[in-house]
Amino acid sequence: MDQNVAALVLLLLGCFGWNLARTKYLAGLIIALIKVRTVNFAQLATALPSGALKDSKYKHIQRLFRTFPRRSTGKRGSVSDERSATTPA
Repeated sequence: MDQNVAALVLLLLGCFGWNLARTKYLAGLIIALIKVRTVNFAQLATALPSGALKDSKYKHIQRLFRTFPRRSTGKRGSVSDERSATTPA
């Protein structure tokens, strides 16, 4: 494991109640974000420290982000705006 990832894993273990595998994956994802300086999942998949195929890493990133609840930013066109526009008054 990369030294940067290992240090970040130690920090993240105290922040989340996740298992070690998920925490290691998040640490690797954060390091990949810093390296490629983008949130594009396809580019992140190539930078992730893993021996898996690019497509597998891409799907793993998607699954990880699916577990987080969506939050409204309050901007026009956000999820909450669409719901309020379709909800009868």
